[in-house]
Amino acid sequence: MLQKKQGIKSNQEWLAAFEKSTDLYSKEYINDLEKKTIEHIKKVSAGFNNICNGWIAGKDSVVLHHILKKSGIKSTPIMWRGINEYPCMIDWIEKNKPENLVEEVIDKFNFDFLEKNPTYLFMQGDTRQKWMSVKWRRQKADIKKHNFDLFIVARRLKDGNQCGLKTNDFVVDSKGYKTYSPLAEWNHEEMFAYIKYNKLELPPFYNFKRGFLVGSVAMGEWT
Repeated sequence: MLQKKQGIKSNQEWLAAFEKSTDLYSKEYINDLEKKTIEHIKKVSAGFNNICNGWIAGKDSVVLHHILKKSGIKSTPIMWRGINEYPCMIDWIEKNKPENLVEEVIDKFNFDFLEKNPTYLFMQGDTRQKWMSVKWRRQKADIKKHNFDLFIVARRLKDGNQCGLKTNDFVVDSKGYKTYSPLAEWNHEEMFAYIKYNKLELPPFYNFKRGFLVGSVAMGEWT
């Protein structure tokens, strides 16, 4: 079984886990996991008026959106992205993005900016943390701008994400709206098995040499 994402050093480990995921988990187990997740989503989302979910074209957000559609709750997908992107990803996103997707483009980190600030491309010291802080502030501002009161995200504990507490149903107060992580307790192999059993299409960057290591952090970080 794979450990937390931060401890995985080889892309081959990810590929091997993907291949053997359906040996570890039966279709019946995954169907039951989906059912329990949908029940939890319906319980938590009740009472909210304007719900959105994050979609950043990665495996977790693809799974989350698929489950949300099956749950029947009304949710608007929202995506933050940079203006620099691989052409194959631009094509895949255009063909596979959810209906009614709200796209918020982060335009600060264009090539002119990166030429003048190379540490944002070749991370050094605490540059990454400062960059991420800018992104999170923008995310919060956009959610409030669209008057969303519940933000459903595909964050998982196995990815080292802050998901809140199980005792609070993995719901966190984000000052003006609440953030909810229904997949918080899913491990990597459960995620992979769900993808395989449901025949979900993954974006092409997962076929890159270090695709699973790089991941799908939005707003231009694929570069």
